[in-house]
Amino acid sequence: MSGRTRGTVVVLGAVGLTLALLDLRGGVVTDTIREAGATALSPLQNVAGAIATPAVVWVQDVGEFSDAQARSQLWSEQAPDIVKMRGEARVAELDALLGAVNATGLTVTPARVVSFPMTSLDSSHVVVDVGSDDGIELDAAVLTGAGVVGRTISTAAGTTDIKLISARDSAIGCRFLRTGQACIAQGTGDPASMTVRLIDPIADVKVGDTVLTFGSKDGAPFVADLPIGTVSAIDSDGAAGRIIRLKPAVNLTALDLVGVVSRPAARGDRSQLLSPADQAAADAAAAAAAAEAAAQAQAAADAAAAQQQQQQQLGNDPFSFQQVAPTAPPTGQVQ
Repeated sequence: MSGRTRGTVVVLGAVGLTLALLDLRGGVVTDTIREAGATALSPLQNVAGAIATPAVVWVQDVGEFSDAQARSQLWSEQAPDIVKMRGEARVAELDALLGAVNATGLTVTPARVVSFPMTSLDSSHVVVDVGSDDGIELDAAVLTGAGVVGRTISTAAGTTDIKLISARDSAIGCRFLRTGQACIAQGTGDPASMTVRLIDPIADVKVGDTVLTFGSKDGAPFVADLPIGTVSAIDSDGAAGRIIRLKPAVNLTALDLVGVVSRPAARGDRSQLLSPADQAAADAAAAAAAAEAAAQAQAAADAAAAQQQQQQQLGNDPFSFQQVAPTAPPTGQVQ
């Protein structure tokens, strides 16, 4: 390692440690530093994410090594089985994401996770390799083919910070698929476990029940019916009642390919829901209006046909007066 490279690594390590320590304290200062640091370090995060992939993919994507011999050597150093397994896993992730997109009709921007929390004490967010230059907006849902990952909380030109649903200050309106009961899914800081707060404390809940997003106004950040997780345990607490444990549908510690949802277009006026009697009356009124419009159109057509027939009869009557325009005399003759 050259002296210049070693110095760069040391500087980056120092910056990372500083941000990690500040992040543990939280607050406005941390948010400001994180946003500024995201802009400055987003290219480095993208490179770091590429290095974490099989080296052959990194070589092809980044194009850092144009020497064919270097590429051949790197390829020969890869374990073929590992490369194949990772490729198959990514194909499966992409298929699952496409399936979710087709099922929900959402528009998503595919992205790869390039940065996880630097300490085990902070498992609230990850960074992906798309940003404002790619049209990513704040407070947009992030998902995989399995379910919800989180939402966007800050963007730089080429990266976006994602708050995970497992973050301690995360709360999502939700409902149980089996019963339709409304609830709130809350993060615990543990990426493998969340809790559910019931609106009805005596609601029917069973282990294995699926919990879906309730849906936000205009679909931001979350549209309805996205999987959040399944009930993994129901604990009894004399003071607080039941504690519902929820296992996230997505493995939040093994994120790779995700999709950032584009904000839905503003909705127009909604159609009204009518009772059967009112709907029948509305249908009858619409039919009467259509019949009246058709009658008016037929009357106009009949009038036009009668006028045309009258003009034809006048043209065939030898006693009808027809005004003939005077003709000019031939050239060279005096009238």
